[in-house]
Amino acid sequence: MALCVRGAHGVRMTNIDLGAGQAARRLVRAINDSLGIDAAAEHAMLAGCLRGWDSELADPDFLRATDRRFIVLARHGGSAPVLH
Repeated sequence: MALCVRGAHGVRMTNIDLGAGQAARRLVRAINDSLGIDAAAEHAMLAGCLRGWDSELADPDFLRATDRRFIVLARHGGSAPVLH
């Protein structure tokens, strides 16, 4: 598992090994959910760490407004699941 730290460049690797594939992704999603980090915020943090914090992609509100993966659909009551 890797961590993104707001304002820092790159990711910080941890010693936590969740394995590979969908099971690991579900665990990371659950951890982020427990911290109040939704999919758009997670994606924005990753973009900020890798592309720079001044990128509009590092703004979760920009993603929620412009990226169809994060736009809340009235008929579904939530955004579509996103895998990173």
